[in-house]
Amino acid sequence: MAHFESDAEVYDQLGGILNNLVYNAERRALLIQADAVVQFAFRDPNATVTLDVRANKTPRIELGDSKLRADVVLSMDADTGKALLTGELSPTIALARGDVRTKGNVAKVLRIVPATVGAHEVEADLEPEPEPTPAPAAEEAPAAEAAPAATEDAPAAEEAPAVDPPAEAEEPAAAEEPPAEAIHAEEAPAAEAAPPAEEPTGPEAAEESAPVDPPVEAETPPAES
Repeated sequence: MAHFESDAEVYDQLGGILNNLVYNAERRALLIQADAVVQFAFRDPNATVTLDVRANKTPRIELGDSKLRADVVLSMDADTGKALLTGELSPTIALARGDVRTKGNVAKVLRIVPATVGAHEVEADLEPEPEPTPAPAAEEAPAAEAAPAATEDAPAAEEAPAVDPPAEAEEPAAAEEPPAEAIHAEEAPAAEAAPPAEEPTGPEAAEESAPVDPPVEAETPPAES
């Protein structure tokens, strides 16, 4: 029968034991010798505990999914992990029987296993180090100060005198037009058209219309020889 019913119990019990290892001065010195990111991958139920014990980093522990890339992975059932961390199971026997599967550099694994022996008896004697705070962003250069508004005491800029627009030349008044009656009176009456000449009729008309023969030239007598 499984000892753990949920991953929360795994984190509470096994995660608490591993946390004491990281924050115990003596066990931390052993873990740092591995100079690695160590991940305990538990099964039934699934839970992940990651120890960052790199020499050039601040030691810390993460419960659950982690963005750290593990250098060493120790995979086992949650019940096997409990037996291993409480001293009920020898690490050597657990590795020999395959109850604990390892992944990563063997030399690092051999440095980590001794630090876990009798882990349940270890008490934390170190305070967790605060997370490093990011460097503050460079302060922005102060914006250019706006020019102070003119106050009543400060003389206002003299305004240029307004120039009156040039007066427009007055257009001469248009000559008064004479009344329409005067115009009609002044106009001379148009000359009456002469009646067309009457054409002659009767014998006079016939005489006028008859053609006139040209005068016959008198013949000149030939000159005597």
